[in-house]
Amino acid sequence: MTLVSPRFIGINESAHDLLIGNLFVAGISVPLYQLHVLDKIKLDNPEKMSVRQVEKIANELIENFDFWVEEIKTSELFESEVEDLECSAIFKCYSHLYKTKEDKVYLQNYCEEKELFAERLKNYSLKKNIYFEGWFIEDNLDNEHPACLAASILAKIYFNYHLRELKSHYGDIGTCGRDDPKTLSFIRERLKCLPVIVRHNNPFVKRLLGLN
Repeated sequence: MTLVSPRFIGINESAHDLLIGNLFVAGISVPLYQLHVLDKIKLDNPEKMSVRQVEKIANELIENFDFWVEEIKTSELFESEVEDLECSAIFKCYSHLYKTKEDKVYLQNYCEEKELFAERLKNYSLKKNIYFEGWFIEDNLDNEHPACLAASILAKIYFNYHLRELKSHYGDIGTCGRDDPKTLSFIRERLKCLPVIVRHNNPFVKRLLGLN
């Protein structure tokens, strides 16, 4: 019988609070015997790195570890709450990477209240009959645990590829954040007929539309 090494599973997201574009949830599986490999990769906050640096590190992670990425399209956000879609994406990543009950899951908290996020995940796991033990859910895990940071880099590179496609079709739409003048200008110029790439249900977009 082949023994399966316990592993750290990091799960994180990219583009949660943006106004434009799809959302990406990524998971990465790091067997304990491969921790030294992860330590050699120079991980850093992807928001502080250039696109080229993120791509370089992401490629190293892809070459060395099992991973899974789920994409939540803006069109899906019209019909469902983002939190429900994220729960589904998180457990899809987990189901592809989970091997043994000794695995430990490190998940970045996306919500204002960690307890509410954990409760939502627990309820989802019970509804879907998914094993939900040994999970660590914290606000700053991408700064504290390398597997969680690695997952954020993978989610970021997938969003970067997606953003590149959007810009090739729509032109320079900025970073898609609420503080970016190019992003705000793109949305304000199209308020009468927002394109599908804009997250219509985002509270900030609703305010621009006069719905809040």
